[in-house]
Amino acid sequence: MRSHLAILAGAALVLPLAACGTQNTAPSDFDPQVQQILNEYSSPNIDITLAINSVAGQCMRDAGFREDVVLLQPHGYSISGLVGVITNEEEARAGYQSTIAYEVERPLTEAEQEAYYGSDTSETVSVELSTGAVVSRPLEGCAAQAYAEVYGSVENSLFYETFINELLSAGGPGEIKQAINSADHLLAEYTKCIQESSGLNTHSLEETSELAAQKLGAYRQPAESPSAEEVDYALADYRCQQESGYVKAINDAYIEKISDWLTGHEDLILKIRDIEQAAQESSRQILNS
Repeated sequence: MRSHLAILAGAALVLPLAACGTQNTAPSDFDPQVQQILNEYSSPNIDITLAINSVAGQCMRDAGFREDVVLLQPHGYSISGLVGVITNEEEARAGYQSTIAYEVERPLTEAEQEAYYGSDTSETVSVELSTGAVVSRPLEGCAAQAYAEVYGSVENSLFYETFINELLSAGGPGEIKQAINSADHLLAEYTKCIQESSGLNTHSLEETSELAAQKLGAYRQPAESPSAEEVDYALADYRCQQESGYVKAINDAYIEKISDWLTGHEDLILKIRDIEQAAQESSRQILNS
């Protein structure tokens, strides 16, 4: 029997894009690990999202709320904001977010809001982005408990979840558009691969997941495994992304355009890598317990 769900919109930390990027177009001599980290980066991480939902959900039930509170996240942003990116087979086997069904969608009640996020007087922690923007989160409530258990601290969750903002702001809309346009010829290879392997008449990465959802319907709960048919679609999607080289070409072009910023922020990038690796391990332990 499906539970009724209170839905929280994901990606709440994605801020308006600041046009403050570098005009550099020559590759910089930054740590070789950086390029690998960025090419493998996708936000949000599905396992991390599921683990946060699991911990926060149990916390809410312990507080006396019977209905689950679910944090929704879109599927896969690349470092240039490209939507629909699948970075590995494990992620593909988790399926698409677009096939998850919700029987009831409603805003949080005042009591749920306080239990989940903490009260208006809750102590907060803040991080400052390289653009000067400051983002804060409460240190109380079920969300804070989940962030601390998964990421190691609420502060780490802010660093990790705002990293996409750092990357997008590093270049700005002009550089992002140029990087995406530079790979148009590879998009044609990707869409042809999808059409031949899955029969989906797609024109973009994002549309592929939408078309799969149209065929399969929204049929499963957040913690429910996808069907074999959905996994086949997602695996074909991942392989077509890899074989066409579309996402990597955009990443490489964008990395080249923001190379000055990357050189100046290597410590942040390596920190994000460390936070993600630790959070993935915590998530696996939570989801397997």
